Amino acid sequence: YEVGSSELYDFSKSISGAVNLKAKWGVIIHRVSFTNPDGSVISYQEINGNELLVQPVDPTKVGYRFDGWYSDAEFLTAYDFTTAVTEELVIYAKWVPNQYQVFFESNGGTSIQEISVSFEDFVTEPVAPTKLGYDFIGWYTDEALTERYDFDSPIVGDLILYAKWEKEDLPVANVYLVTFETNGGSDVLSQN
Repeated sequence: YEVGSSELYDFSKSISGAVNLKAKWGVIIHRVSFTNPDGSVISYQEINGNELLVQPVDPTKVGYRFDGWYSDAEFLTAYDFTTAVTEELVIYAKWVPNQYQVFFESNGGTSIQEISVSFEDFVTEPVAPTKLGYDFIGWYTDEALTERYDFDSPIVGDLILYAKWEKEDLPVANVYLVTFETNGGSDVLSQN
């Protein structure tokens, strides 16, 4: 700008004498996006060049724990909020799935070890427990044994599964009477 003027100086015009120019500086603004790994934007900030970002409040996501902001989508470098912003940035939220416990209440059968499962993963059906004199029917989500568990359902929280049993139908045994001949010894009672 020429001193006393609000118009940009035209450097293509010829100069016929001393010219007094002044520089006009503008603030460079950088947009910083805070995103999920899938690219969806959580929030953004517009920052004047060479200023610091304000660390946003930790976001929340059902079934996950927030594990920090990262400069890269591979989560190798945590973002340093004490570094001045000098360019547009994308900062990535790292999420770690919650771990849930699946417990197996065998209701008198052989014990089954609990299993740790990540949010929305599936639990593999364990080998059926055994119980003398009973047939194993399946795993149920309620103590009343009315809601059978579907192992194709994703895990979204801690879970207790209950074993349901049915008394075995044992074949009717033949009953025999056994008598003892003691050949002169003391009497022994007959037995079934």
